[in-house]
Amino acid sequence: MGERTKLKVSFKKLQQEAAAAGQPNEEVIEEQDNALEKSESAHSTPSPVVSTTLADAVEERVVDIATLNLTDDPLCNSEDLRKLMLDNIDENLNSSKRLIQLAAEAQFGGRFDVICANGDFSYVTNTELFCQETKGDISCYTYRQL
Repeated sequence: MGERTKLKVSFKKLQQEAAAAGQPNEEVIEEQDNALEKSESAHSTPSPVVSTTLADAVEERVVDIATLNLTDDPLCNSEDLRKLMLDNIDENLNSSKRLIQLAAEAQFGGRFDVICANGDFSYVTNTELFCQETKGDISCYTYRQL
Protein backbone atom coordinates (compact mmCIF):
# COMPACT_ATOMS: atom_id res chain seq x y z
CA MET A 1 0.00 0.00 0.00
CA GLY A 2 1.44 3.39 -0.98
CA GLU A 3 2.16 6.13 1.58
CA ARG A 4 -0.62 8.35 0.16
CA THR A 5 -3.14 5.48 0.41
CA LYS A 6 -2.06 4.79 4.01
CA LEU A 7 -2.59 8.46 4.89
CA LYS A 8 -6.05 8.44 3.30
CA VAL A 9 -6.99 5.28 5.19
CA SER A 10 -5.65 6.72 8.47
CA PHE A 11 -7.49 10.02 7.96
CA LYS A 12 -10.73 8.20 7.13
CA LYS A 13 -10.31 6.15 10.33
CA LEU A 14 -9.72 9.37 12.30
CA GLN A 15 -12.90 10.89 10.86
CA GLN A 16 -14.90 7.78 11.77
CA GLU A 17 -13.58 7.80 15.33
CA ALA A 18 -14.29 11.53 15.67
CA ALA A 19 -17.84 11.04 14.43
CA ALA A 20 -18.28 8.26 16.96
CA ALA A 21 -17.05 10.52 19.77
CA GLY A 22 -20.49 12.04 20.18
CA GLN A 23 -22.18 8.63 20.41
CA PRO A 24 -22.32 6.30 23.44
CA ASN A 25 -19.06 4.46 23.99
CA GLU A 26 -19.29 0.99 22.40
CA GLU A 27 -17.25 -0.58 25.20
CA VAL A 28 -19.68 0.77 27.81
CA ILE A 29 -22.64 -0.57 25.85
CA GLU A 30 -20.92 -3.96 25.50
CA GLU A 31 -20.13 -4.05 29.23
CA GLN A 32 -23.78 -3.29 30.03
CA ASP A 33 -24.93 -6.00 27.62
CA ASN A 34 -22.47 -8.49 29.11
CA ALA A 35 -23.64 -7.69 32.65
CA LEU A 36 -27.25 -8.23 31.58
CA GLU A 37 -26.41 -11.55 29.92
CA LYS A 38 -24.49 -12.65 33.00
CA SER A 39 -27.40 -11.87 35.31
CA GLU A 40 -29.81 -13.74 33.02
CA SER A 41 -27.65 -16.84 32.78
CA ALA A 42 -25.39 -17.66 35.71
CA HIS A 43 -23.90 -20.63 33.84
CA SER A 44 -22.87 -18.68 30.76
CA THR A 45 -19.66 -16.64 30.84
CA PRO A 46 -19.35 -13.93 28.18
CA SER A 47 -16.04 -13.68 26.38
CA PRO A 48 -14.03 -10.53 27.12
CA VAL A 49 -14.35 -7.86 24.45
CA VAL A 50 -11.09 -6.52 23.09
CA SER A 51 -11.29 -3.26 21.18
CA THR A 52 -8.26 -1.86 19.39
CA THR A 53 -8.45 1.60 17.89
CA LEU A 54 -5.98 3.68 15.92
CA ALA A 55 -5.34 5.66 19.10
CA ASP A 56 -4.41 2.46 20.98
CA ALA A 57 -1.94 1.49 18.26
CA VAL A 58 -0.13 4.85 18.05
CA GLU A 59 -0.08 5.36 21.81
CA GLU A 60 2.84 2.94 22.04
CA ARG A 61 4.92 4.84 19.46
CA VAL A 62 6.04 8.13 21.00
CA VAL A 63 8.08 10.61 18.97
CA ASP A 64 11.01 11.67 21.17
CA ILE A 65 10.75 15.33 22.18
CA ALA A 66 14.45 15.79 21.30
CA THR A 67 13.70 15.05 17.63
CA LEU A 68 10.99 17.73 17.34
CA ASN A 69 11.62 21.28 16.14
CA LEU A 70 10.34 23.21 19.17
CA THR A 71 10.01 26.99 19.53
CA ASP A 72 10.04 29.41 22.48
CA ASP A 73 6.46 30.57 21.83
CA PRO A 74 4.68 30.47 25.23
CA LEU A 75 1.34 29.57 23.57
CA CYS A 76 2.55 26.94 21.12
CA ASN A 77 5.97 25.32 21.11
CA SER A 78 5.43 23.27 17.92
CA GLU A 79 4.52 24.65 14.50
CA ASP A 80 3.65 21.11 13.38
CA LEU A 81 1.16 20.81 16.23
CA ARG A 82 -0.23 24.30 15.44
CA LYS A 83 -0.86 23.32 11.80
CA LEU A 84 -2.46 20.05 12.87
CA MET A 85 -4.80 21.95 15.20
CA LEU A 86 -5.80 24.54 12.59
CA ASP A 87 -6.49 21.73 10.11
CA ASN A 88 -8.79 19.97 12.59
CA ILE A 89 -10.72 22.75 14.33
CA ASP A 90 -14.21 22.92 12.85
CA GLU A 91 -17.45 24.61 13.96
CA ASN A 92 -18.22 21.89 16.53
CA LEU A 93 -16.38 21.77 19.87
CA ASN A 94 -16.72 18.01 20.35
CA SER A 95 -15.57 16.95 16.90
CA SER A 96 -12.74 19.52 16.99
CA LYS A 97 -11.26 18.18 20.22
CA ARG A 98 -11.60 14.56 19.13
CA LEU A 99 -10.11 15.18 15.66
CA ILE A 100 -7.19 17.09 17.19
CA GLN A 101 -6.59 14.35 19.77
CA LEU A 102 -6.62 11.54 17.22
CA ALA A 103 -4.46 13.41 14.70
CA ALA A 104 -1.91 14.46 17.36
CA GLU A 105 -1.64 10.93 18.75
CA ALA A 106 -1.20 9.59 15.21
CA GLN A 107 1.50 12.13 14.34
CA PHE A 108 3.42 12.46 17.62
CA GLY A 109 2.49 9.30 19.52
CA GLY A 110 1.69 9.22 23.21
CA ARG A 111 -1.51 10.41 24.85
CA PHE A 112 -2.88 13.91 24.19
CA ASP A 113 -5.42 15.91 26.13
CA VAL A 114 -7.43 18.55 24.27
CA ILE A 115 -9.55 21.36 25.70
CA CYS A 116 -11.80 23.37 23.36
CA ALA A 117 -14.15 26.24 24.21
CA ASN A 118 -15.91 29.22 22.73
CA GLY A 119 -13.80 32.09 24.00
CA ASP A 120 -11.24 32.16 26.79
CA PHE A 121 -10.38 29.49 29.34
CA SER A 122 -7.76 29.06 32.03
CA TYR A 123 -5.57 26.02 32.61
CA VAL A 124 -2.33 24.75 34.11
CA THR A 125 -0.45 21.82 32.59
CA ASN A 126 2.85 20.05 33.05
CA THR A 127 4.06 19.01 29.61
CA GLU A 128 6.83 19.30 27.02
CA LEU A 129 4.69 19.50 23.85
CA PHE A 130 1.75 21.92 23.74
CA CYS A 131 -0.20 24.38 21.62
CA GLN A 132 -3.10 26.80 22.03
CA GLU A 133 -4.76 27.99 18.83
CA THR A 134 -7.98 29.74 17.82
CA LYS A 135 -9.96 29.39 14.61
CA GLY A 136 -13.13 31.44 14.30
CA ASP A 137 -14.66 31.56 17.77
CA ILE A 138 -13.27 28.18 18.88
CA SER A 139 -10.09 28.09 20.96
CA CYS A 140 -8.35 24.81 21.68
CA TYR A 141 -5.38 23.82 23.80
CA THR A 142 -3.69 20.47 23.37
CA TYR A 143 -0.74 18.87 25.08
CA ARG A 144 0.97 15.51 25.25
CA GLN A 145 0.82 13.82 28.63
CA LEU A 146 4.17 13.20 30.30
